[in-house]
Amino acid sequence: YYTLDYAGLGEQVSMLNGGLKAWKEEGRAISQDITDLKKGNIDIRIKDAVRISKEEVLASLDKKDVAIIDARPVERYYGTEQDTNSDRQGHIPGAVNIPYFQVTREGFSHLFKTKEELHQLFSDYKIPEEASLITYCGTGIWASPLYFTARSLGYNVRFYDGSFQEWGNDEALPVDSLVIE
Repeated sequence: YYTLDYAGLGEQVSMLNGGLKAWKEEGRAISQDITDLKKGNIDIRIKDAVRISKEEVLASLDKKDVAIIDARPVERYYGTEQDTNSDRQGHIPGAVNIPYFQVTREGFSHLFKTKEELHQLFSDYKIPEEASLITYCGTGIWASPLYFTARSLGYNVRFYDGSFQEWGNDEALPVDSLVIE
């Protein structure tokens, strides 16, 4: 979703909530027929406003109206488990940890919670509705569901594509963790 949103196509994208598994469980039609492909006409218009650089993240650390969300599992957030994408352990200072799997229904990795449940999740983590959000993870994969969720809830959200792989490998940038090095 993020890639298509960055390409300016986010308003034209639909998400198959629950994936093919949910589609089949609902008794919907499926086919094994091969579709004839036709040449399309896509108007790509890069939307730089949805992407954020490490310099911009660094400049946002002390802003009260910005919430940074780390989508990695809690062990990587705290630095108690090594993030294989970075030489350092921990998280961007001030980041809130909302692991990526918390936006989906338990036991259903591709079925998102309801909007009401997602609003409650963000409220539980004290994410103000008026805040601008930044999502990141280790390499950008786990941050995608949080980015999609925030966009679907109406938040102004930006995606830190460099994620902790870039941040954690840059010794000039601050890192918080529980681990004493």
